[in-house]
Amino acid sequence: EAVYGSSTVGGHVGVEAIGTMMRGFFTKCPNVHWEVAPGGYKMANETTVEFDFVRTGVPNAEGRDTRQTGTEMVRYKKDESSGEFKIAQVSVTVHDTQVL
Repeated sequence: EAVYGSSTVGGHVGVEAIGTMMRGFFTKCPNVHWEVAPGGYKMANETTVEFDFVRTGVPNAEGRDTRQTGTEMVRYKKDESSGEFKIAQVSVTVHDTQVL
């Protein structure tokens, strides 16, 4: 079962819960934009990719846009029945937030 955890939106378990959270996030943040430096994706181990990002377009509690830096980790698991790799876990940590 897929797991999504974020310092912005909390923890969510299962495809349905993650989908509901994502739809709400993109409704609240229609102008969100991520940037990852060229070559910024790295294999943390054989099933995990990590990257640092800069994200804009996420409003703070007062509704002002922010610029956030953070790290995202995506772990994959091989589906035994299909042999395909599927996302098992996503973890997003915001390290710094600046109001624009």
